[in-house]
Amino acid sequence: MTGLDLIPECYVDTNLVETLLSLDGHPANVNHQKGCNNVVNMMCDKYGERFALGIIDNDKRKPTYLKVFNEVGKSEHLILLKHKSRCHYIILVSKAVEDLILSCATEEEMFEQELPYELEAFKKETKNVNSKNDIRFKYLFKAIKEAREMKIFRDVLSYLLANRYNCDTDELSALFSLER
Repeated sequence: MTGLDLIPECYVDTNLVETLLSLDGHPANVNHQKGCNNVVNMMCDKYGERFALGIIDNDKRKPTYLKVFNEVGKSEHLILLKHKSRCHYIILVSKAVEDLILSCATEEEMFEQELPYELEAFKKETKNVNSKNDIRFKYLFKAIKEAREMKIFRDVLSYLLANRYNCDTDELSALFSLER
C-alpha cells in the first residue's frame, strides 16, 4: 500500500492516520479528501476493483455507497465496514474523530496542554486546515497510541496495509475483541 489508498475525510483525521502509520514504520502519505461524500466518490470513481480504505465520521446523513457494505467490527467509536464484493473498507468514526481522540486522551490521562479538552473548543482546533500538520496533535496522538480504541485503529490500519487484497474478515473482527 502506498498510503494513497487511505482516504481520510478531514484534516485532523489525515494527521492522525499519518502519525499512526509513521509510528508503525509505514509510509505516511495519504489521500486526503474533504468530506465523506468526496471520500466515497473517490473510492467509487478512482479505485474500482483496487484496494481502498475510507476514514469518515459517522454522520447522521450517510453516503448511499455504504448500503453495499457489511459491518466487520465495532467498538465504542469505531465501526469497520467491508464492501460486499470489492476490496473497499470504511472506518466510521463515531460520532466524529474528536470524540475518539478525547476519549483516548481521557483513558490515557494524556492532555496536551496547548489544546482545549472541552469538546466544542477542541472541534474548533480540529476543523482548522492547519490541523493536518499541527505538531500539537502529533504529540497528542503519540501520547495516546496505546489507548484501547487507538490501538484497535492502529491494528486495523496495519492489518489492512499488510493484507489489503487478502483480508480475512474474522481476523479483522478479532481486532475489536474486548480481551485486548
